[in-house]
Amino acid sequence: MLRFLVPKLSGVASLAICLALIAPAANADELDVLRLSPESREALMKYLDETPCDCGCGMTVSQCLHEDPVCEASPRMARDALARFRAQEPEPQASPVTHHEHGEGHHHEHHKENKAPDASSADAPRGKTGA
Repeated sequence: MLRFLVPKLSGVASLAICLALIAPAANADELDVLRLSPESREALMKYLDETPCDCGCGMTVSQCLHEDPVCEASPRMARDALARFRAQEPEPQASPVTHHEHGEGHHHEHHKENKAPDASSADAPRGKTGA
């Protein structure tokens, strides 16, 4: 049944489903193909499509994942390849905050806090006078 389902899916979805089906005991992070950049996903799929499986079946890792549900080598090779590609990915950087994320009111308040209030300003601290 998997043979008929997989070709109709996109390459990334196909790879993710195959990895999840053949390696249910694997950690979810190991199987998170979607965390890879599009370039790394493409390179991973190319690697799996071109690398011969270690089991000696004569198929590529990708073919063996699809065709041989009892193979122990192809799931291991796919997980190892995914781990290598994920290790090469740069860590996600925090995106800089834009003015639109906080709204205009927050932006103006930020500038008011950085500026010392003058005595005639409505923002000047009001304390007890004439001690």
